[in-house]
Amino acid sequence: LNLFNKEYKIKVKTRQGLLGAFVLGFVFSLGWTPCIGPTLAAVQSLAFSEATLLRGAILSTFYSIGLGIPFILLTILFEKSLKTIKWLRQKQKLFITLGGILLIILGLLLVTGLWNLVSIELRVFMAGFRPPL
Repeated sequence: LNLFNKEYKIKVKTRQGLLGAFVLGFVFSLGWTPCIGPTLAAVQSLAFSEATLLRGAILSTFYSIGLGIPFILLTILFEKSLKTIKWLRQKQKLFITLGGILLIILGLLLVTGLWNLVSIELRVFMAGFRPPL
């Protein structure tokens, strides 16, 4: 079925400048919210469970820095990053295939009930984890 094989793009022409940057950032954040939301929630839960405001602020700050560093590096190393982006685009089919295989494996683990065992083992493994800050 081609029911889910459709792509919809919103074509908006914006002028460069502050308004264009705002619109680009807004649209970008809409696309990334499902991706970074769970991670941000985990960081915030960890921050809220700690006793001090300072430690929570440090965890949130380092999360934000870690999220922004790739974009800053991409900007600084723009010329070199074009070569890397070109290579990544050439290998895009490989990455999509590997991602699909991982999703199939995860689906099989869920259907067979083995995911619960993996999840339990991961919880036991991570039970003693404490962030270094």
